[in-house]
Amino acid sequence: MQWNTLLRTERLNDPDYRQEKHRPAYMQDMDRILFSPPFRRLANKTQVHPLYDNDHVHHRLIHSLEAATVGHSLGTEVGSWLADDLKALTADQVKVVAGLVQTACMAHDIGNPPFGHSGEEAIGSWFKEKFAADRDIMGDIPPLQRVEFEAFEGNAQGFRILTRTEMYRNKGGMRLALGSLGAFTKYPVSAPVRLEAGAEGLVEGTPYIGLKKYGFFENDVPTFAHVATELGLRRTDVRDGSGQVIGSWWRRHPLAFLMEAADDICYNIMDL
Repeated sequence: MQWNTLLRTERLNDPDYRQEKHRPAYMQDMDRILFSPPFRRLANKTQVHPLYDNDHVHHRLIHSLEAATVGHSLGTEVGSWLADDLKALTADQVKVVAGLVQTACMAHDIGNPPFGHSGEEAIGSWFKEKFAADRDIMGDIPPLQRVEFEAFEGNAQGFRILTRTEMYRNKGGMRLALGSLGAFTKYPVSAPVRLEAGAEGLVEGTPYIGLKKYGFFENDVPTFAHVATELGLRRTDVRDGSGQVIGSWWRRHPLAFLMEAADDICYNIMDL
């Protein structure tokens, strides 16, 4: 993978977009996320109840802003190292790295349901019960697609909000920069393909962190495939027993690791 491709700031589904000199795409991305209703709703979603003497609740909106600040610092540090020590980036690209990581951090929880992972489990258990009854519309959903409901994933919902449901509905969503979407996607695989990946989910014999969960719904695969192709993310095809390709998964965008690091730092320091 090449940095010049990974840091592309062209917008999803907006071929006529031209970046302004003093207002880079990632800065506009942060504004679009910050002023969106799904981001504001994070104020109603609890991150954790810290051990304070008062009734303060640390909600996901505060957490997302903290992670974005840490992410910007990490992006600046790593970008400067890439530029100064490895000569892999220009000075201008250091700012792009920091901006893309900050954008991804700001959006990283935007698809999470109330009560976080407990909320995901509640959604999943409700659907499992309905699928077991196998009545009405539930009986029409193919078995492979049911995993998206039974193991509901906030990361996949976040990708859908950013690229489909918010702002330009079904026409690119928020139309964020390609690099922002790449840095946002921690798990570049769909649920059915992840189930089928099996041993192919191993990289040099080691389970790949990018396959720990799924990161987009099945009907959002074409959107992510386009983003991945434009960014130059490495792709691995998954085959069934007869050798037929049934889908693909991709390697993570390098900046997704920094986004996840910023999230973990805030979780282990602020939330703890």
